Amino acid sequence: MTETRLRDFIYLDLPRLASIYSQLTGGLVTETEVSSGSEQDQRNIRKYDLKVFKPEFGGTEKKSERFVETRVMHHDLFNTVESLLFDKAFAIDVNKTLSSSDIISGKAHSLFKKAFYVRATGWAVIEDYEKMKFISQRHGDICKFISMSIRSGLKDTEEYKELEQQIEERRKITEGQKDRNQKSKQKTQIRSLEKQLEQVLNSATTLDGVDQWIIDGFETWVDTFMQKAIYFHLYPYDDLNSFHIKSNLKQECFVDGSISATDFAYGGRPNVKLTTLGLVTSVPNEGEPPFDPMAEFEEHKPEDDEDDPIGFESAMRGMFRGFEGMEKFGKFDRYPNITVYPLAVYRDVQPNDGEANM
Repeated sequence: MTETRLRDFIYLDLPRLASIYSQLTGGLVTETEVSSGSEQDQRNIRKYDLKVFKPEFGGTEKKSERFVETRVMHHDLFNTVESLLFDKAFAIDVNKTLSSSDIISGKAHSLFKKAFYVRATGWAVIEDYEKMKFISQRHGDICKFISMSIRSGLKDTEEYKELEQQIEERRKITEGQKDRNQKSKQKTQIRSLEKQLEQVLNSATTLDGVDQWIIDGFETWVDTFMQKAIYFHLYPYDDLNSFHIKSNLKQECFVDGSISATDFAYGGRPNVKLTTLGLVTSVPNEGEPPFDPMAEFEEHKPEDDEDDPIGFESAMRGMFRGFEGMEKFGKFDRYPNITVYPLAVYRDVQPNDGEANM
């Protein structure tokens, strides 16, 4: 008996799935179409299949209706592509093929460089940088709202009301006091109590804010290097949290149309394990990169300072190398982690063992 597999798909890149399927099979049926037609000829003179005919003269009008139901079988498409990738040895399962010790020894990286696609299941972290930027822009207002809510709650406590009552009673006594010295003394005590009361409120409602220059800098960095970035980090091994598989998710490929529903359902750090399947795009080396695109310019010596196209090319391309150094702080591409271009992110749902039905 074939094991039933149920998956909650969070993310699917259908155009890429279709492309892979067409390459592996030589074709792709993207839609299944079910049609039904009905027609009515009011004068029963002629019949025209699935057309609308309106004669220039006379009173004959033929009407036809066509109902078309279109279904895109994206779940079946993914399952088929996944099976093809493994059957034709284009993919490996990280959890089944490799152990955490293989990551530590470096053996895994040799395999990652040969593998096209990898599938892995583990703990996930989803980091939506546009959402973080949105929150940072409202950080001050949020802190103010929280502070005011706490202050309002403190004012409803018995201790606060009792202290307020003591202050009010002293005011009444002071108003009836005729001795100037005593009256002045009472007022001083009232001001002291009021100050203490305000200090209690302030100490309980003061939130450590973030300096504005930090918020501004964060927004600039996201807009420059991480615009629309939704980073997905997956940790396949419970005993090795220094290795993870990273990918960037496209907003339009979320099954619900955006990340909002997923964020509410699973949160930024899901407490259930997820699975991803993707194309390996980056396998960083331990140490310096194996290729230096600027090496060709190291031996160049200009003959004419005023006319040196090679030197100009070196300077311009060197700027890109410099910016790459800054981009590293936004891509988080480092050994021993790998980066994949994701085809899907989903949760495997297993049938219960029968206890839930008892």
